[in-house]
Amino acid sequence: MTRDDLRIFCTALAFTGLMLKGKNGEHQLDQVMDFAKLIEAFCFETALEALSADVNPDNETDPASIDLIIDSYKAQMRDKEPFTPPMERVSLLKIFDRLHQRQQRRRERHFYATGDTEAITNRVAQLIREEIEADGAVT
Repeated sequence: MTRDDLRIFCTALAFTGLMLKGKNGEHQLDQVMDFAKLIEAFCFETALEALSADVNPDNETDPASIDLIIDSYKAQMRDKEPFTPPMERVSLLKIFDRLHQRQQRRRERHFYATGDTEAITNRVAQLIREEIEADGAVT
């Protein structure tokens, strides 16, 4: 789910919630938008707490969950809101790793789009050799 998907979903929830309560009036749109922002903030806070609660460094966290948190931080920075990353080291490292993966994909965008099978095979073999070298084994 992208940030925009979540925003649309939160707006729909807010609209439904206010309609069920019978909230009508001239400021209805403002009420829906305010309520949607509260729902969205709750979702991001809950996702961040779930990520922070996962303190096992060997346990992988769903990249989509981390992407939601990153999108939240990006929105905070764009809106000039206070940026408050988690203070817990494992969560910070998971966010850092995901940002690094995304950065690498942006750098390699052309290769993903145009690389033929032989070029991809050669890159895979090269990366495996580098893994072996990093492990201290000799090829």
